[in-house]
Amino acid sequence: MHLTDEHLNLYARQQTSPHDDSICSAHLAVCQECKSRFLEIEFDILDCPKLAVRASGDNERRRNPRVPLHARGFITRLNPLLPGRLPIHLLNVSAEGMKLHVPEALEPGAMIQVRLPGALLTAEVRHCAAVGTEFQAGVRVIDVFFLRRAVTDVGMRGELRYMRRGA
Repeated sequence: MHLTDEHLNLYARQQTSPHDDSICSAHLAVCQECKSRFLEIEFDILDCPKLAVRASGDNERRRNPRVPLHARGFITRLNPLLPGRLPIHLLNVSAEGMKLHVPEALEPGAMIQVRLPGALLTAEVRHCAAVGTEFQAGVRVIDVFFLRRAVTDVGMRGELRYMRRGA
C-alpha cells in the first residue's frame, strides 16, 4: 500500500502528527515509488516559497520560523566520536536549529560539530530521515563560535548571529 499525495504533502510541510511522521518515514525508507513522489512534492514546495509558509495553529510544532539559507560545510561526529568529516549542505536555519542535507544517517541525540564559512557550531541531532539516497537532519544548535577570518557571505553571518541571540 502506498502513501497518498495528501499524506506526502502534509509530511513534506511537516504538518503530520508524530505517529504519522513515523509511518511516513518508515514507508519512504522502503518504497522507491513513494520516495520519488515525495521528492517531487518537496521540490515543488521549496520552489514555491508561498506554499511552504506554515499556517499557525494547532498543527504548528515549531517555536521559530525557518529561513532558507544555502551553504556548504562539514560535520564531525563528536558523540559518538567517529573519525573523519562529512560534507553537508545547509538548507535552512532558525533561532534554535538548522536543517542539513547529509550523505549518511545521523543518530538522533548524537552531538556534532558543524563547520560553515566563518563559523563553528556544536549541535544535537534531533531527527534524520532518508531523502533519496542521502539524508536530511534537523539539529538543535547548542553554541556558535565565529571564526576570526572574514565571513564572505553577509547573509550567512547575519543568520548565524540571529541564531546566537535567540539561543
